[in-house]
Amino acid sequence: MEVAVSFQFEPIEGFHIGYLGLAWNEFKNRYPKVETADELPHEIEKFGIISRKQKGFQFLEGVPPPRAMFISEDNQYLIQLQKDRFIFNWRKLFDESLSYPRYPAIKKMVLDELEIFTSLLTANNLEAPNFNQVEVTYVNHIDADNRSIEHVFKDVIDQSRFSSSLMLESFAINLKHLI
Repeated sequence: MEVAVSFQFEPIEGFHIGYLGLAWNEFKNRYPKVETADELPHEIEKFGIISRKQKGFQFLEGVPPPRAMFISEDNQYLIQLQKDRFIFNWRKLFDESLSYPRYPAIKKMVLDELEIFTSLLTANNLEAPNFNQVEVTYVNHIDADNRSIEHVFKDVIDQSRFSSSLMLESFAINLKHLI
């Protein structure tokens, strides 16, 4: 299972790798592990238009700051930062004793951590985030050995259309709502 809340904003002018270090200083008591990854692309969802990602290249002035990932000791919580994004994740990895902390607790944590980040920007004379997109993602894994897709998605899939000799290998559903 996983929950991710991603706040995308216009790239913050003057934001550089040093600010990722300052941010970790604010978060390191709760998120002592650090990893880096490539930046996520800045994309604005265009409603009613199916996006086709095109390969390309771009000319950059220097090396872009990476995406920093601050991870809790138990690997359950994750904050991802880059010049145009703040992402908060809760994830249940391998420890079956962990349970989903429920929406009110997740919402409070997300907003508290986002406030710390925006305060850091203000304290360093950087502009406040100008949000242009927010995305909430829930990922749930269904035990295929003990639950049938028909049981979980009663009105979505009808396995009777397929040959009984076919074994379902995977199934994915993606729902988007215009808010």
